[in-house]
Amino acid sequence: MNLLKLYSIFLTVILISGCIQNSFLSPTSLQNRMKLDLLSNGISQHWNQIGDVNWNFQDEVAYSSSGTGHLVSKESYDNFILEADFWINDTGNSGIFIRCNNPLEITASTCYEINIFDQRPDQRYRTGGIVNFAEPKIYINAGGNWNRFKIIADGPSLTVFLNDQLIIDIEDSTFLDGPLTLQNNGSANIKFKNVFLEDL
Repeated sequence: MNLLKLYSIFLTVILISGCIQNSFLSPTSLQNRMKLDLLSNGISQHWNQIGDVNWNFQDEVAYSSSGTGHLVSKESYDNFILEADFWINDTGNSGIFIRCNNPLEITASTCYEINIFDQRPDQRYRTGGIVNFAEPKIYINAGGNWNRFKIIADGPSLTVFLNDQLIIDIEDSTFLDGPLTLQNNGSANIKFKNVFLEDL
């Protein structure tokens, strides 16, 4: 075999090897799949507290049983997938707020509030509803059980799953980015764990 053929084979092997590495080890594709654990090292790393809630952290769970207020993320987020497990008592009032305009003034008028409140007087915005924006497609009682939210915010598209059931699928551009929060609204027994965020 002459040197020219050997050189040609050598180049072919290098090119094939490079293609295989790029298809399996693309830094961009790996980075896009990373999830941020927002409760990985307790509360203080990723959250600020507002209000008088007695937040505690034990066994990878953030929980409280008195007061009114929020854990507010230190960072702002625009397009993301947020997953969170929560437990609440039957009469408790809580929620997850996203894309908040003002981290010091958290209301359903300054954020999207994905509600956790089975016994809300106006049932249109009960557990799983986005207060003032969308009623859940199906009503699921969360009280007394562990539940899981999957919230997808992608531009104007807002999608919410509760316990793997699609309950919200709307388009709205009122709020496009901002911090997110975990709420205790009036002495609920509320617990959060496995709170993961993935940028889109």
